[in-house]
Amino acid sequence: MTVPYQSDLFKNIKKSKVDKMMLELNYTTKKYMKNEIIFKGDEYIDSLGIIIKGKVLIAKETSGGNKTMIALLEENSMIGEVMAISNNKISNLVISNSDETEIIFIPIRNIYKFNDLKDNLIVLLAKKAFYMNKRVYYLQLKSIRGKLSRFLLDISEGKDSLTFSIPFNRQKMAEYLNVSRPSLSREMARFKEEGLIDYYKESIKIVNKTGLEKYQE
Repeated sequence: MTVPYQSDLFKNIKKSKVDKMMLELNYTTKKYMKNEIIFKGDEYIDSLGIIIKGKVLIAKETSGGNKTMIALLEENSMIGEVMAISNNKISNLVISNSDETEIIFIPIRNIYKFNDLKDNLIVLLAKKAFYMNKRVYYLQLKSIRGKLSRFLLDISEGKDSLTFSIPFNRQKMAEYLNVSRPSLSREMARFKEEGLIDYYKESIKIVNKTGLEKYQE
């Protein structure tokens, strides 16, 4: 049995207690291959998932068939909890993003049996709401420079460091900010030429924080 001790759902709960909880949560474990769809549109969700292995891409499909990236979730992150609680049909496509992804699914009704889990779930939902509000803010910014600078500053503040790694590649980053990859690459290069940032692959260093902040709209 793989137990997600590091998941925030079990935050501040002793491992021995988590082990006992897992016996009563009636969970199931599923494995997915790369690009396999985990949740489809118009599907009712009654369980939340915890990623045990791999990464999961959450994307929304438009009527034209294009996919807009919403988030890229890593190990110990939760998926489907909002839809499971609201008992509504899911509208996003959730897609496995690594060679093999393993997820534990826990029926939401079983979470409610434990006050510790309910309390942690409330905190997690609040964090997700904050995250989604930030995502909307990025989309509302008109210029690519505004989106990119705010995105980099937010990651830096979250990591409490001027040097950090982007959690996804350039293409996924462009999708997340809702801009084209060539346009994003051009602005990244310009930021570097202007001495605002330095980067190598997914590693980025903010060289001139004040300079980046002036592009906020």
